[in-house]
Amino acid sequence: MGSQPRALAGTGECAIPVPRAAGAEAAIGVGNCSGADADGFQQPGLTALDGEAVEAPLIAECRAGVECVVADTGLVDMDDLFPLDGRALLRRAA
Repeated sequence: MGSQPRALAGTGECAIPVPRAAGAEAAIGVGNCSGADADGFQQPGLTALDGEAVEAPLIAECRAGVECVVADTGLVDMDDLFPLDGRALLRRAA
């Protein structure tokens, strides 16, 4: 299991960014970086934004973000699958 699935298994929550086309590469870079290893927001110059339902940060520069919790851990050991339950949606102006 890579660092992102381990982090998701450990916290049981995540934030999924919905970036604008111009910011997609930077948002993907944050998602591919473990917060235990580095500050993924600092490198591309993005702003972490507190969410309402989970501790995982949203990205202020994104068009939207979905705050999620792991709904079922039954498939984690077998397939590294994490079914998620969306708890909050943040929408920002276009």
